[in-house]
Amino acid sequence: MRGGAEQQIRALKYSPFHYPLTTEDDRITISLLYVDDEEDLRDLTQIYFTELCTDITCTTAASGAEALELVAKHPFDAVVSDYQMPEMDGIDLLKRIRTAGLEIPFIIFTGRGREEVVIEAINNGADFYLQKGGAVRPQYAELVNMIRKAVGQRQDAGALRQKEEQLRLIIDTMPLCISYLDREGRCLCVNRRFAENFGITEEECIGRRIEEVLPPETASTIKQSMKAALQGESDFQERSEEYGEGEVRHFREGCIPQRNGHGEVIAFLSLSVDITHLKRAEAFAVNRARRQAALAELGQNALTDIDRQALMDSAVAITAEVLEVDFCKVLEPLPSGDRLLLCAGTGWRAGIVGQTTVGASTDSQAGYTLLTNEAVIVEDLRTETRFTGPSLLREHEVTSGISVIIGSVDAPCGVLGAHSCRRRRFSREDVDYLQAVANILGAVMKGPAAMGP
Repeated sequence: MRGGAEQQIRALKYSPFHYPLTTEDDRITISLLYVDDEEDLRDLTQIYFTELCTDITCTTAASGAEALELVAKHPFDAVVSDYQMPEMDGIDLLKRIRTAGLEIPFIIFTGRGREEVVIEAINNGADFYLQKGGAVRPQYAELVNMIRKAVGQRQDAGALRQKEEQLRLIIDTMPLCISYLDREGRCLCVNRRFAENFGITEEECIGRRIEEVLPPETASTIKQSMKAALQGESDFQERSEEYGEGEVRHFREGCIPQRNGHGEVIAFLSLSVDITHLKRAEAFAVNRARRQAALAELGQNALTDIDRQALMDSAVAITAEVLEVDFCKVLEPLPSGDRLLLCAGTGWRAGIVGQTTVGASTDSQAGYTLLTNEAVIVEDLRTETRFTGPSLLREHEVTSGISVIIGSVDAPCGVLGAHSCRRRRFSREDVDYLQAVANILGAVMKGPAAMGP
């Protein structure tokens, strides 16, 4: 029967009414798998594509099982299958291919034209359904068109999906919290950083209003930006938010409106960027300049005939301002050696300075500083285990503090301390500044305190 198929194709090919189904504009080659249990139809189809469609290479299979083996070995661009075949029909083959996760374009090409078969084929992922019968040329021309259309659609969908994945990768890795909102403030899409930052999944955001998923202050800022955007304004605002104890983060937030062809706002792109590192860099530069100026002022005072007590008073006042702490103090050892006198300070209750003493051992932070001969940093006095917090600090509700030795390690002449009521993490730069102030004081302070408590 193969000879009969070849005669049909030759008659069609050399007919005066024949025109080629492949043109010079065709730039892709389609790898096709044709599945049919009838040998004559397999031969006819293969010869047809070989002779008339040079952009389609056709491989045939006599059964669904053989087709599955071929699909597992070769990356076909499309599958055309008969419906009624023994052991495994075309719908079963389609299901097996889709269950395997393969999105190969699939066309049912069969003599069975029942409506329920068409519906079942489409419901199971078939791209097209074509009924056999009638003149060869129009029928195969329609099949070729379906193959090319199905392959083109899948390639377009694949290219679109790839672009979406690329765009998603870019959006998810940007150092921004991004949300796409409708006019009512419902989340249509958010990026990964947005979800992670607010402790929710992307799926939990979709369809919900921003006030349902964001902290009140953040939601209010976005609402204000949306209102400004509706009025044609570009409104990006900065806000600060406290995370945990002592950590403040800074953000710059705003909305960009999306408009339709009539200029109407239909949605918003909400952006939030963490600018904490920029704020910290700015603050660091400002603080460094302030500290350098403060040290220059104290150094200049030390070189003049300024009174010793006046220098200490100036040092604690300037240090409290520069380090932004609630309390600052200078402690000197008494002649007995077992107590330290608060001889200068700022922030303390009236009558404390010049009268109060603390222990010179592990019963105070200052005493522990002298014992260790190094700077001591306390993040939370309530959980401190290295020494006992003296009543002076507890009564003033001190939480965090830093202290350094005044003078040399071999011959210390006091302790300089700075303390805060709120929990705070002192930096290496804070230690260096405090030690620089202590060094200036050490050049002036000589010997033990002359006065008693």
